[in-house]
Amino acid sequence: RTGAGASATGPGIMRSVFQKDVHYGTIPGCGPKPTLLKPGAEKLGFTFRLAPKVTVQEVDLGDDHRQYHAEVTLVHVLTGKVWGSGVGVCSTKESRYRYRWDDTGKSVPSEYWDNRDPALLGGSSYTAKKKGGKWVICRRVEISDPADYWNTCLKIAKKRAHVDAILSATACSDIFTQDVEDMPREAFNP
Repeated sequence: RTGAGASATGPGIMRSVFQKDVHYGTIPGCGPKPTLLKPGAEKLGFTFRLAPKVTVQEVDLGDDHRQYHAEVTLVHVLTGKVWGSGVGVCSTKESRYRYRWDDTGKSVPSEYWDNRDPALLGGSSYTAKKKGGKWVICRRVEISDPADYWNTCLKIAKKRAHVDAILSATACSDIFTQDVEDMPREAFNP
C-alpha cells in the first residue's frame, strides 16, 4: 500500500484537488473534523486507483419495508489486490425514509421557545419548522408507500459502504469522519 495513508491523503490532496462542501465539509455543531462526502470518496478511490466491487443483500422487513446491506471491496486496479472493504446499511424504516413532516398551518406559540415542550405543539409527533421565514407546527406522518424509497435506500447503503471502505483503505480516518449527512435528523433538530 505504498503511497496510502494520512501523509498521502492529507494536506497535499486536500489543497490540490479537494473542494470544501463538494468533497468534504463540516457540519455546524458536530465538531471540527471534516466529513468525507461521496464525491470525495470517489476522488480518493480514483487517486489511489481503487475500484469498488459492490455486493448487496436485500432484506424484506414486511409491509413493503426493505433493508439493504451493502459491502464494498476496494481492489487496486494495477495489482488486483484487495486494499480494504466497508459496510453500510439503509432501511425504509429509517425516519428520513419512513416519515414526512406536514405543515399544520399553525404558528409555533411563543411560549414554546421558553422550554421547547412538545406538548405545546401537540405532542411528540409534532415539531417546529421554519417555512417561508415563519415558524410553523409540522406533524410527522408515515409515508404511505415505502417502495418509493427502495432505490434511494439501496443507493444510500452503497454510498455508506463505499465511504467506509475508502476511510479504511486510505488510512484517512484521522482526517475525515463518516458522512454526517446520514445521521438521524434528530441530531440536527433538538
